[in-house]
Amino acid sequence: MPLLREHDALLSSLFVLSNPPQEILRSLQRCRISWKSLFLSDLVAANGREVERRFLAPPDVTVGRLSSYRCGEERPTPSDWATWAEFWGRYTMPGLKLESPLGQWIAPTHRVWEWYYSSASDTVERVVDGGVEYYLPTGQRRTRGEQFYAKVATHLDGRLPCGLPSSVACKSNGNSVLFLNQGPALELNPSQPDSFMQFLRGWGGDWMWTNVKNEGPNLRWVVDAITNGTALWVTDGSYNRTVAPHTSGAGWLVYCTATKRKMTGFFYERSQRAGSYRAELLGLLAIHTLLAALEAYYKLPPSSGKICCDNQGALYKSKEYRRRIPVGASQADIKRCFRNVKTGLCAKLVYEWVESHQDRLKLWFQLSLEQQLNCLCDTLAKEAVTMSLADLTPPTTYRLPRESVAVYVEGLKQTSDVAKDVRYVLGKAEAMDFYTRPVNAKDDSGRRKSGGGLGWSKASFNAVAWGELDATLDSKGQMYKQWLTKQSSSF
Repeated sequence: MPLLREHDALLSSLFVLSNPPQEILRSLQRCRISWKSLFLSDLVAANGREVERRFLAPPDVTVGRLSSYRCGEERPTPSDWATWAEFWGRYTMPGLKLESPLGQWIAPTHRVWEWYYSSASDTVERVVDGGVEYYLPTGQRRTRGEQFYAKVATHLDGRLPCGLPSSVACKSNGNSVLFLNQGPALELNPSQPDSFMQFLRGWGGDWMWTNVKNEGPNLRWVVDAITNGTALWVTDGSYNRTVAPHTSGAGWLVYCTATKRKMTGFFYERSQRAGSYRAELLGLLAIHTLLAALEAYYKLPPSSGKICCDNQGALYKSKEYRRRIPVGASQADIKRCFRNVKTGLCAKLVYEWVESHQDRLKLWFQLSLEQQLNCLCDTLAKEAVTMSLADLTPPTTYRLPRESVAVYVEGLKQTSDVAKDVRYVLGKAEAMDFYTRPVNAKDDSGRRKSGGGLGWSKASFNAVAWGELDATLDSKGQMYKQWLTKQSSSF
């Protein structure tokens, strides 16, 4: 994450550099999170010269949204706030001035800037939901550079402010403010992508969207289907342990019950944790991501729709709204992406389980629409697995849409608790050191000194299928593992 202003800094880094005790560091972090701040620029006035005094106290109940990020909730104690204020008193010069003022904005900020000042009209502007409030000077001054402004108008027509970011002090009556200073223009976010697919790929996981087919000339019919509530979303997964043990395939489609058009897609993922359950979750993640991206790109109002899948467990998990995902949860990486995607999803969705492979038991015309579409998705998912067999390119990292962080251990992505694979890698390194260490010579009594190894060569050690051995022993009891270790190590 880049710094936001010239001479900016991460708050956590500032705290650590002061080398405080752990309890002091926890207090500082609690107060930082309470103000939803990450960088020094989040607490500094618009002119970049001093820390705003209001940030030394707890946020007022009237404070609106502070950040575009979702932050955890913290409730610092009075002693935490005393520690916080003491830190900034030591870090800054008198008057909370910075030794090195911040410069121009060099990256878009997550801070929701509320106050602006237009020098052309000598007007203070306040951004509110749906529009802007305007404040004009009252003629009353506190100093030469500080002047009072009173609210004169409010326009809730979706307009944006015209001025530059500024800092003000609000008066108790709520209708007047004291203008303090003005800063440079904010760095704007990148402009809107030229196409929806470019926007969708900007969310990550572009490998999911390489095989998309649309029966319509454009996406207008998809947007209309979502808006009118005639969109039907269906997905299915495929996994073949014999042919492709490390590949999960998924197929999905969106069908409009009014126009009878559909858009389809399929993809595959290579993973050591591949399986039918993961394949079903990937398909469900794809259609949730597609729907959320369509809502964001076309600014769609809240709508309704139905999602169908033949795996009840995956369907249930995709339906959940969870703030936290347990560390050891199965397929935790996908579930975290579900949480991130569904946070911005406005549609009210109905989740319906569909019996699988009904085309094996009934004639096609005897199947319901949902069952027919599920059979089509099953064919697409199998096609994805078959296509993976002909793909000889090196495996990619397979980052998922809206995936904030991905952990890799020796090139393998961790889909659940990372402790297991980390223990395996560290244990293998210790085992190599022991197995390849020279054997100590025997003393006069025939005993060997401690600290020696088994005298293997590295080629002999690497010839053992340690990964397969670990997978085999994964289901064995701890006592059996201990016995086998003693036998193989000549303990």
